[in-house]
Amino acid sequence: MKIQKAITYNWLCFLAVLVIFSQTDVVFAKTDKPSPPVVNLQAEAQAEIANDLMKVRLRAIEKGKNAAKLADIVNFRMNKAIKEAKKLKGVQIKTTGYHTSQWWEKGKQKGWTVSQEVELKGKDMKALTELLGKVQAYVHVIGMSFEPSREKVEELQNKLIAQALAKFRTRADLAATGLGFSKWTPQTISISTSGRSPRPIPIYRAKMMAETAEPITAPEVAPGVNMVKANVSGSVLLSK
Repeated sequence: MKIQKAITYNWLCFLAVLVIFSQTDVVFAKTDKPSPPVVNLQAEAQAEIANDLMKVRLRAIEKGKNAAKLADIVNFRMNKAIKEAKKLKGVQIKTTGYHTSQWWEKGKQKGWTVSQEVELKGKDMKALTELLGKVQAYVHVIGMSFEPSREKVEELQNKLIAQALAKFRTRADLAATGLGFSKWTPQTISISTSGRSPRPIPIYRAKMMAETAEPITAPEVAPGVNMVKANVSGSVLLSK
């Protein structure tokens, strides 16, 4: 009888513990509040900007059997082009490559090819295009592109960032109101910008004229525009 009473007593204690834990779980479930919602948002602002910077790549190239003489001709022609470019105000001049390579035909070396390249950059597009008309008599124009200057792009980007942030706040207000909340708090914010991609102009190479020839007519150019963008993305925490 004592053993049976002990078993009964232990069983009752076990049931009491179960009841206590089950009641505790119910209390926790009733007091557990749902987490406030987090909303992901994105806003963008963009505008066109005029290209005010012109880049031109020039190349002097010669092909023949005497590498030293070829180098002398290439150097003379490129120096002549650079001297003309230095006469223009505000033009940046940068040499970008000098190459001497073997010239092969049907598996046999026939001679050498020597070339040198230079890049001109400036805002006076009229002066640069007139320069091209002069120097194309002895060097090739192998590339031309247009882009907005860095200072103008950064100025416009700052304005677009302000516009994108204003749009982001407006959308956060709409999200909060639409979901029945009165306030929102930024959680994560990311700001990015883009722009200033060069606008290339195709160059059709023609046979280089003799050095004694008259200057070639300057090319017609249309610098066009570029698109600058600002993007704001992030998340906001809604609250009552």
